[in-house]
Amino acid sequence: MKELKIGLSKVDITPPAESVCLAGLDFYRPSEGIESRIFANTVAVEGEEPLILCSCDLAGISAELYNTVLDFVSQKDGSIDTEKISVNATHSHTAPRISSAPHPYNELAKGLPEGYSYTDDYEYDPQVWMGDRTVPYMAEKIAECIVLAWQNRAKGYYSPAFGRCAIGHSRRTLYRDGKVINYGVTNSVNFDALQGGNDSGVELIYFFDENKKPTGAVANVACPSQSMERKDYICSDFWGKARDFLEKDLGEAFVLVGLCGAAGDQAPRDLIRLQRPNYLVSPPLEIIPRRSDPEIYTVESCTDMGERLAIEIMRVLKKAENTLLDKAVVRYRKMTLSLPGITIDNDTYKEAQKTVDDFLAAYGKKELNNKEIEAIQIPLARINRYKAQEYERLLNTDVHIMRLGDIAFATNPFELFLDYGNRIKTRSHATQTFIIQLANSAGGYLPTKVAYETGGYGVDRGCKVEPLGGEILTETTIASIAEIMQE
Repeated sequence: MKELKIGLSKVDITPPAESVCLAGLDFYRPSEGIESRIFANTVAVEGEEPLILCSCDLAGISAELYNTVLDFVSQKDGSIDTEKISVNATHSHTAPRISSAPHPYNELAKGLPEGYSYTDDYEYDPQVWMGDRTVPYMAEKIAECIVLAWQNRAKGYYSPAFGRCAIGHSRRTLYRDGKVINYGVTNSVNFDALQGGNDSGVELIYFFDENKKPTGAVANVACPSQSMERKDYICSDFWGKARDFLEKDLGEAFVLVGLCGAAGDQAPRDLIRLQRPNYLVSPPLEIIPRRSDPEIYTVESCTDMGERLAIEIMRVLKKAENTLLDKAVVRYRKMTLSLPGITIDNDTYKEAQKTVDDFLAAYGKKELNNKEIEAIQIPLARINRYKAQEYERLLNTDVHIMRLGDIAFATNPFELFLDYGNRIKTRSHATQTFIIQLANSAGGYLPTKVAYETGGYGVDRGCKVEPLGGEILTETTIASIAEIMQE
């Protein structure tokens, strides 16, 4: 056990462009201004080993972005062990694109029959920064944040703590016929339950300088920051609002590293106390507005969640200040798991092929644009997967397991369904376990067996790994935490 050196930093990563293409939804969405700037926030801890956690106000972390970040870190400071760096996203849907790859419909179109073609018909403005410009810019800024935190490290203290703050809710509406709809209406006689539950716990670690002044915190909540997901401006969502509130009390130098826990089936939206007709239902179902949180997709709602989280962080800070630690065992391990990809059987493939064929026959043209591809994206995805699984059965997935004293951190690249995270936490050999999803790569959704069998968003699309892969990830993570806690 060695005396710790701790460094923190935050860097504005907002691209200097009049407009950027926003991520989080499949369509071309140029930003129209900036509601709040986006940041990278980093804590670097040095004990026997280094441990660096960087959180970004982004929709995800692509492998392209992560590897570019590490390259920039090596260029800026060769003394940093890039094998001991984890970069995660808070899952803001109002942030720039994280990949330079073309529109995802190009991949889907590979499932079209011979003789048919696809043309991306979005009218791209050359002044709008796409991924080929946002990725290198943000990667260098994220690397700058990591290097700054490492170079800022000095004698300091940390204090593990726990809070409770209701932000996340299940977004999977289960009906009596067994069907699940993402954000489905609940004021129906057919509504049965919200599948997947929620977790209001907030895993916390506070950091202090040599004079025992609070300098930062790591907070882990099981909810993506997508309260503003359909807005057309850049916004750091509720994590940005929480930082704003904390800086008022603790100073602008205070750093909040926000970690999104297992929350692939969660959202900051209470579906029980609906306030307006669901935009996904056509025609919208009339409802009685309920007394509840501020209306979702508004700055008021985003601010309310940020304030709620900041108040809890401030409340628990008063207790955490009484237990300061300056020594801890620090460990960092990386491993690559080979997880089974989704398997499409012959019947499902034939059904998907028939759906596409029927659509194309009714459409009557050989050239398809974005609207047409969107209409058949699920069967096209199944056709492509069926063809790919002949030679691509397993998907390699990097997982980082870290230890700070009696605390464990476990990363994954997925939008991991909540139940997996709960299983890891309750069986973990650590006193406290931080689950960090959307880290170091983009793995798509990873639903549970129950969710997979009932279908719905996160299963029918965006899912690459089957539930058996989730079980392997869970069991391997639990075993790895047990091993690292014994070192």
